[in-house]
Amino acid sequence: MKAILLAATILLSLAGQNPSQDKQAATDDQGVQSLQSTPPAQQPTPTTQGQQPPTPAQDSQGPNLVIEEVIFEGNNVFSSAELSRQLRRVSADVFLRAFGRRNVFTRERFQEDAARLMRYMTDRGYLNASVGEPKIRFINIADAARIEGDVPVRLIIPITEGPLHRLGKLTVRDGSVLTPEQARSQFPIKEGEVINSSLLEAALVRLRDLYGRLGYLQFAPEVEFKPTLPVNNEVVTNITITLNEGRRFTLGRLEFVGNYRTVDLYLRRMVPLDEGEYFDYGRLQDAIERFNRTGLFDPIKPSDVIINYDMAQGTANVELHLTERDVQRIDFSGGGGSIGGVNAGVDYSNISLTGRLDSFAAQMRFGNLEQLASAQYTNTLLTARPVTISLSGFYQRFKFVEVGSDRRPLYIQTSAGMNIGATIPLARGRNSLAAATRGSLFYALNFTNLRDLRAGQSPGVSSVERDNFRLAGLTPVLTHDKLDRSFDPMSGVRLTSGVETNGRALGGNINTVRPWIDFRQFIPLNEGLRRGERNTFGYRLRAGHITSYGRPFDARTLSVIDGVPISTRYFLGGDMEVRGFPINSIAPLARVDRLLAVGDTPPVLLSSGVQPIGGDTELIANAEYRAPLTRRLSGAAFFDIGAVFNTGGLKEQQFISPVQTTPPVSNTFLITRVRPLGDIGDRLPNYRISLGVELRVMVPIVHIPLRFIFAYNPNAQISPPPATLLAPEKRFAFRIGFGRTL
Repeated sequence: MKAILLAATILLSLAGQNPSQDKQAATDDQGVQSLQSTPPAQQPTPTTQGQQPPTPAQDSQGPNLVIEEVIFEGNNVFSSAELSRQLRRVSADVFLRAFGRRNVFTRERFQEDAARLMRYMTDRGYLNASVGEPKIRFINIADAARIEGDVPVRLIIPITEGPLHRLGKLTVRDGSVLTPEQARSQFPIKEGEVINSSLLEAALVRLRDLYGRLGYLQFAPEVEFKPTLPVNNEVVTNITITLNEGRRFTLGRLEFVGNYRTVDLYLRRMVPLDEGEYFDYGRLQDAIERFNRTGLFDPIKPSDVIINYDMAQGTANVELHLTERDVQRIDFSGGGGSIGGVNAGVDYSNISLTGRLDSFAAQMRFGNLEQLASAQYTNTLLTARPVTISLSGFYQRFKFVEVGSDRRPLYIQTSAGMNIGATIPLARGRNSLAAATRGSLFYALNFTNLRDLRAGQSPGVSSVERDNFRLAGLTPVLTHDKLDRSFDPMSGVRLTSGVETNGRALGGNINTVRPWIDFRQFIPLNEGLRRGERNTFGYRLRAGHITSYGRPFDARTLSVIDGVPISTRYFLGGDMEVRGFPINSIAPLARVDRLLAVGDTPPVLLSSGVQPIGGDTELIANAEYRAPLTRRLSGAAFFDIGAVFNTGGLKEQQFISPVQTTPPVSNTFLITRVRPLGDIGDRLPNYRISLGVELRVMVPIVHIPLRFIFAYNPNAQISPPPATLLAPEKRFAFRIGFGRTL
């Protein structure tokens, strides 16, 4: 709204009008301005050539005027082709006909595209440009008598370009807060350059924000344009900006309306502005962003913020209208498809148990590869700086399998543990609750048992010892979250980074350190096929590394590599990482030989094979272009690439474990040797690429985000070297799942 008013100020000034004068005068002088400022009842009806047509299809009456061709009249500088590319709502583009019939003419749609045409021309210096009344021409004269159905028409749009405006002098005056030089520096345009209306508008917005942060809430600059006579269709325009700064306000009362469940005190701790302070409007905007990030309320619109001014006292009272959401949610997840693995799950969350920003969440997963149960509780303490305490616990059983149709199991990991942590906002002041930047410290204690199934399947071996890990560690985490919403965000960034350190000194029996970072950004693009929704481009970059330190763990089976448990090494694949490959299917490989030693006799080779052992480093990049199609249906084009590797290469390692044999023989040991693949391994890429499209459906009532994934894997190993004994990967993959990758 602020930008529209500033644009209107610029256009009205060009016409020699004062913004406070009657808007109808601007309507008469500025053709397209009527599309923005004239009430709908005063809008002129499009003229026609030939017989008078029935009422255009802007309600349910009359035929649908289907645009077959768009013709521009009066344009000399701008070609018809480049003007046609600006049309979104009344274009003759055949592609639009399949989605929402957006090539059907209505007055409202034309107004939106007329504004785009105006913006396009004024941004290129043609500040007097205008869009005239549209004219409609029937392609078939006989259609003039029709009162229903589809009627093909040509849409004729008159264009007036006017002269090109170059800047003469730009003067800023009547400012006491900023010097003329400081105010002039906000306008990045030099004398003689073409005047870009969007750059002027952006500069005025920066000034308004600057004054708003200083408490000048009624700052209202006036813009005056004085063009010279045109020469060769160019004019030199002097611009004078008068800074009407107004009065400086302090914050009077801050009141919340509509928070029936959420305690008022917790809301006030989210507003970095105290009553009696100078009213920094930027801080109020920061508070609105914090409210939106909590997920407790519907997104706050400008109309929800009511400011009442007390001119006598110099105070501004704020009334913030909130609409609380249902704080309880049940989500379903899971999937299956051509790349293997079937799972289903249910998540329950309550983000405000008592209205004091305390929450509870629980998860359950069931599948042929994974079973999981977890729960988490968080509570916020209103200390001098708010602190959020979290406590969680989990149980997980996961099966690592080979890629291929037989899906032979390799390991079974069984884990259980707990986690306790504290999070504080890194913004200044007491009122920093829900700030975008937060610091956390977590302590975790996990018990993990890893069973090497291939060792137990060796001929003659009936029982093998298992290695048990106790991981105890501290993890400091930094989070910066400016996403506009948690599910399908349209704008903003989120950065999370941490260093997980496990050690014997913290209560464990193994020493590892794992730094990691995850960055994602979402950028709103042009308006999509569904009105009011914008297409979005999003991407994620993730990297992690894990290594051991100090005294190594005394492993007896193939449960650790280079001192790091296989269960904590990196494996990639699945819907959340590289969509076209099965979960945990992307990992470095090694040759594994198993030998049986009885007494002092030489070891006998029982088996030799190739199996994944995970990597110590991961790199992931995901990108997707998301487009809403209908109310519940959206599409996405995606590109995923993930790499897992060992930074220092793989060294040969050996594990010796006492075993029981059939028939029983004393002093018997199973020797497991792990060694690199050599030249064969160099022929296998350590990364995988997947690209394709998704169709996403929000299932009504239960609100399940169902997704249909169609993936193409350009570097899938469909014919791996025979010596690796690997099953071929799939070039094309289809999967049905839930949730989101980004």
